[in-house]
Amino acid sequence: MRSRGQKLKILYLKDMLERNTDEEHGMTASQIIEELRLQGINAERKSVYDDLAALEAYGLEIEAGGKGVGYRLLERDFDLAEISLLTDMVQSSKYLSEEKTEVLTKKLHGLCSKHEAQSIRGNVYVTNRTKSEDQRIHYNLLNLHRAIEIDRKVEFKVYFYTQKKERSERRYGKMYSVSPYAVISSDNEYYLLGFDDEYQSFQHYRVNRLTNLEITGEERAGKEEFQRINMSDYTKYTFAMNGLRHGLITPVTMRFSNRVADAVLERFGLDIVMEPEGHRFFRITVPISVCPQFFAWVFSFGPCAEILEPESVRNRMIKALQKSNERYTGSSYIADTEWRVKHRHRRL
Repeated sequence: MRSRGQKLKILYLKDMLERNTDEEHGMTASQIIEELRLQGINAERKSVYDDLAALEAYGLEIEAGGKGVGYRLLERDFDLAEISLLTDMVQSSKYLSEEKTEVLTKKLHGLCSKHEAQSIRGNVYVTNRTKSEDQRIHYNLLNLHRAIEIDRKVEFKVYFYTQKKERSERRYGKMYSVSPYAVISSDNEYYLLGFDDEYQSFQHYRVNRLTNLEITGEERAGKEEFQRINMSDYTKYTFAMNGLRHGLITPVTMRFSNRVADAVLERFGLDIVMEPEGHRFFRITVPISVCPQFFAWVFSFGPCAEILEPESVRNRMIKALQKSNERYTGSSYIADTEWRVKHRHRRL
């Protein structure tokens, strides 16, 4: 037992430095010897000094402070700010159950000293957070990454919730056959970008809405189409990840007030070309996945934004505004009622 304990001594020493010390907290040689004794390992000061020197030679940055300060581990794989950021992300994720959140948080805190872990514990406050009770998404993500790696299609069903809060399946429960190419994180959701066999085009699927997901033996389709997608810019111009099908990519020219330049740059990036129009406006032309969410984004700027070209997209914006206006003025309800009365004889 003594021989086995001596062989493990340096590992116990490394562990206690990682757990108990940081820039503000150290361990003296006496404290190290006592901690080793509690582990059933007898140690002398000289052997402790030798082991500390060996750990430094291995690459650990260990500093010996003054009297009473002791030895401190100064550098780790992750600094406190990075661990705090990762902890925030874990605790904020709605896809992690309370149990999984606790497990991952504990593992992250194990990457810093117990003192540092205490300082960042409980610093995150997320309002109206809904934590997932379904861990399927983790297995879905794993299988999707695996399918992409081995160049294989996947099959799955897609479910949604009805107004009665009941689960129902799209396509009447029919299996989707999809060639996966990327998993995109957008607005705290995970989406699969895949080439759908039925539509013969790329579609988005919410990963947490996939069930019965399996990797098939069939090679992926849509490779040439995927090569034409610039993934680094893809999410800038795609406004609707949550639909079954997204809009076609179309170059759209828009005019904006200088007052909203920051919001436009935040959306499309600093590399877009902004052409000044007088002293108050600028225009841009960017490839847009045209969809209702895009029109809603433009509308959010009020008189500070306008779609100029193409005319077809501008007209769709006009129709969307007219429908919204009718909804609030009641004219659509009146027109719909008159149409039903006029054509009621056709249903008799």
